[in-house]
Amino acid sequence: MSIPHLSLPEDLRGSASRSPSPAPRFAGTLYFGYGSNLWQHQVAIRCPNARFVGIGRLRHWSWQINEKGYANVVQLPKAPELDDDISRWLGPLIGDHHSQDLRPDSNQRTYGMVYELTDEDVNNMDRFDDVPNCYVKEEAEIELWQRKEGQTGKLDILRRGKRVRVMFYCDRTHVTPSPDTIFRAYSYKMNQGIIDALGEGIPEGYINKCVRPFVPAVETSAVEETIQGWMDSGLDIKKVVEKLEDRLAAISIKEETNTVVSKESLQSFLQSEVPSSAGAKGSDGQKSPPRRRALSSRW
Repeated sequence: MSIPHLSLPEDLRGSASRSPSPAPRFAGTLYFGYGSNLWQHQVAIRCPNARFVGIGRLRHWSWQINEKGYANVVQLPKAPELDDDISRWLGPLIGDHHSQDLRPDSNQRTYGMVYELTDEDVNNMDRFDDVPNCYVKEEAEIELWQRKEGQTGKLDILRRGKRVRVMFYCDRTHVTPSPDTIFRAYSYKMNQGIIDALGEGIPEGYINKCVRPFVPAVETSAVEETIQGWMDSGLDIKKVVEKLEDRLAAISIKEETNTVVSKESLQSFLQSEVPSSAGAKGSDGQKSPPRRRALSSRW
């Protein structure tokens, strides 16, 4: 089998490489989160010692919501007649470099957040993801774009990534793509994770093509109306919303399959959390700034 000669656009030559850099060293376990654990707040609640490392790309695994209603990755066949190293790293060939992604029309790779976990964190993550009933543990090499201390802005995935070995979870039994099975609580958390993922540099083309068909934007108009009314009256709702998101983040995948968080129940929760002095302002007479991603990007 012959492989045709490939050439990069002029503006990428010398600045991008298909070969990842040597792996950096880490003391803990590197975990690759591609589902609701894209949401950094959820990982902080579940694994208090976790440290965000960067974003990663897992080649030859396809993203889906399976028939059980939660995120999964399915391993794809390796390219034929190529040795293991070439097959692992060749992946979808680079296309439109202006898209800042590899083949944005292809679901042959999965992007995720990479965290460094302690042994205690790994045990917590196993429990929240109901191992081995819902998921099993896997290991694989990925490309990592590491966030350096003090670095701001989106990570540039056109730069050469580093090759690292990570732990992740998948379900090898339930592998049918099922766009209509996602639970509303899980959908909310996925949407929060998408905001974090885009902010860190995971390509929007990947989110729109591979994730959005399974995870529609959460309809929050009823909740927004409730919150806006309280804000207009001067009520500080920051702690109310934080408590709601902490509660959602602490729901395990096993509990999610038995929990439906509808717009109405979100409203009921907010109503139950409003103090008896509803309408009163903070002690300094000023409204407190709401959380950056509370229920809607508007707040």
